[in-house]
Amino acid sequence: MTWEQIQAEWSAGWRSLAQQSEALFDDIQAAPQRFEAPVRRFLGHLGRARFGLRSLRRLAQEHPQVVTPEQRAWIQALDQRYNELAAGVYAQPESTFGAAHVVVVGVVGVAAIAWAVVAEGYVENLAQQTALAEADLQARVQASEQGRTLQPATVPPPKGAIPWGQVALGLGVSLGLGGLAWAVLK
Repeated sequence: MTWEQIQAEWSAGWRSLAQQSEALFDDIQAAPQRFEAPVRRFLGHLGRARFGLRSLRRLAQEHPQVVTPEQRAWIQALDQRYNELAAGVYAQPESTFGAAHVVVVGVVGVAAIAWAVVAEGYVENLAQQTALAEADLQARVQASEQGRTLQPATVPPPKGAIPWGQVALGLGVSLGLGGLAWAVLK
């Protein structure tokens, strides 16, 4: 997937982050060393999230019997957020930022530094949510291995997840009431 394809799917919030990061370019070019600490923190959180996602996928693959559809959706949503946040640092779109605009600090250019600065809180949150999902799934695996009854997952579903059970119930009630009204009014 290209950087342009990733950006095309962004919400208004992601676009706002990109605009905020672009506003930092001049400051970064003037004194890139000032931004070293937030970039290091960003990369640390990103690494923890990546490690947690690998662990989640491994646990889900090795123990499919304990992974609910909601947890699978949650893992997928975390993975997508990781890819979007990581792309801002690891992608250096030449069409947008020419070589003259890239000031390298270690292995990270101006665009990546700016993204890391504005998205640091988001990637920290991602790392925390990934750790929570991993701990929850590990507890479910352990309970399953010990023959204990599994409790419902404590990890909340991702925003935008469709609660199919509630949709089916609502549709069934609506159809039943509609049928009843049709039969009465007929």
